Amino acid sequence: MVAGFLGLQLLAPGWMLDPLDWPNLYEVYETAPGAGREFMDTGFTGSGTMLFFAFLAAAPVAFLMAAALARRYHVSAKSFLGLRWPTVRQALAWTAALLVLRYGITALLDRAGIEVGGESLIDGYRASWSLPLLYLGAVVLGPAFEAVLFRGFLLEGLRRSRLGVLGAVMLTAGLWAICHSYEAAGLAVIFCDGLLLAAARLHTRSTYLTIGMHALVNLLVLIQIGSFLSHDGTRYYLERGREHFEGKQYWEAALDFQAAERYAKRPCAECRLGLARAYQADGEPRRAEEAMRGHR
Repeated sequence: MVAGFLGLQLLAPGWMLDPLDWPNLYEVYETAPGAGREFMDTGFTGSGTMLFFAFLAAAPVAFLMAAALARRYHVSAKSFLGLRWPTVRQALAWTAALLVLRYGITALLDRAGIEVGGESLIDGYRASWSLPLLYLGAVVLGPAFEAVLFRGFLLEGLRRSRLGVLGAVMLTAGLWAICHSYEAAGLAVIFCDGLLLAAARLHTRSTYLTIGMHALVNLLVLIQIGSFLSHDGTRYYLERGREHFEGKQYWEAALDFQAAERYAKRPCAECRLGLARAYQADGEPRRAEEAMRGHR
């Protein structure tokens, strides 16, 4: 049951949050450039919408499997999953602790020049078909599903095993971190978050509390990304487009210049010219001409 549960978690949102890393898709447009690029242009990389439907499909499975395990231990599913409300004092104290931990670690890493999840988070936001569905998936369905899986089903089941409380907390925090597609620094932050969320669940016996804490962090991250892109998105993607172009990653450069134009407050000549150059260098003269017509 645990293996099936983790497989669902890994396969559902994990490979949707960084769509440009799909090796199979790269294979397609390495062997047949036109077909692969048309596939990319359809917006199939809309991770926000896919994330929403992945959690929507996986959530019922989570509750059914947790209920089955609760019966094995002769307790109610509600008690096993921690479906009880915390007190206001508990909610405020644990939420404040999570925010201090999360932003304290992030600030220390920033001072050391280590970026936490920046590009992958921005790309996932940018690639979304629908921002409302992205918010619904990341702020409502995602935290609810992951809390039931990690802080309800796995934590409660493992702490009753030979692992004990400490082993259950460490293992669930580690598994939760691995299920997020971040670099090493990002995984470390997520792991620390997981430790604190597990502690909150055990101390208050409330999974609802961990859902709310996780939802708040995700909401703040999305607001931060949206604010950044609305103010600095054009500059950010222009710089990245130039880097990809200089590295002869022309298709990636084209995607960056398109994104730069999307966030521009007024017509962006540099975005159009960069896009035309990237298409031309990538052997797409028709698209380069279309980009230049848009510039004129």
